[in-house]
Amino acid sequence: MEPIDDGTVESMIEADEADWKERAPYIADYYTERELRLILNCIEYRDGDPAGLPGHNLMLLIAKLVEGSLGWHTERIYELLEMKKADG
Repeated sequence: MEPIDDGTVESMIEADEADWKERAPYIADYYTERELRLILNCIEYRDGDPAGLPGHNLMLLIAKLVEGSLGWHTERIYELLEMKKADG
């Protein structure tokens, strides 16, 4: 397999950003502000060297799902929360 050149990587990043800008308003409408904060809490919990409290595996799974499969990074969740606040 050949390495990906910088131009291809840049195109992939631009496509991801364009896709996010299109999907973000729908995502913000789908989840409540509380649900978005809970998702963010799962990511922050995982990144903070968790000790294994009740719900530990579920929080790690949600963080992995959101960031890996859906491509929602922490800053994108903050963006969704701002959209919710702006909507009232």
